[in-house]
Amino acid sequence: MPRRALDVESDTAAIVASTGSAVGCARALGEPVEARYKSAVRDEADFFAEVDHRFPFDDEARALALLDEGCAFGPNAAFMVAYIVAVSAPPTPAVELRLRLLAELGRRFVHLLAADVLDAAMRRVRGEFLTVREATTLMERIAPHHDQYNALAIADAACEDHEGDALDALYDRIVADWRRGDEP
Repeated sequence: MPRRALDVESDTAAIVASTGSAVGCARALGEPVEARYKSAVRDEADFFAEVDHRFPFDDEARALALLDEGCAFGPNAAFMVAYIVAVSAPPTPAVELRLRLLAELGRRFVHLLAADVLDAAMRRVRGEFLTVREATTLMERIAPHHDQYNALAIADAACEDHEGDALDALYDRIVADWRRGDEP
C-alpha cells in the first residue's frame, strides 16, 4: 500500500502536538535528530537531578546545552528548565541573563503551551505577576496536557497572590486527575 503524501504543515503540527516537541516530531517522521539534541544524560530523572539547584548560570554555553537537553527529553523537562530559570534561580544571575535564556528556550522548544507558559515565566522574572484569573486560565489550558507538572508549577508560581485556596485547589485537582489518568 503506498504511503500517502505528507502534508507538512498539518502533519507536522499534529505530530508535534502528540509528541510534545520538535525533536519528537523529527523522530516520528523518521528524520535524523541533530546531534545537539541527543542527550548525554542517561534518563530524564538523571537530567532533573543534574539541573535542579545546580543550573550553570555562570556558564551560558552549558546553560544553552541544557536547554537543548531539556527539549530533547520532552515538554516536562523543557518546562523544568524554564521553572529553574524563572522561579528557583539563586539571586545571583542577572534578570537579563534569565530573560535571555527563557527567550532562547522559546526559540528552541516547540509545544502548544510553550508561548503562554514561557510568557508567564518571563513575567515572573521581571517581577510582573499573573492575576489569579490569568493563572487560573493558564492552569486550565495546561490541564489537558497530562503530566506537565513543571508547566503547572510555573503557572502557580507566576501568580503572586492566590487570594485564598482557589488556585491551590485547582492545582491539586489537575494533579489528582493526571495521577488517576482522568481527563481534567
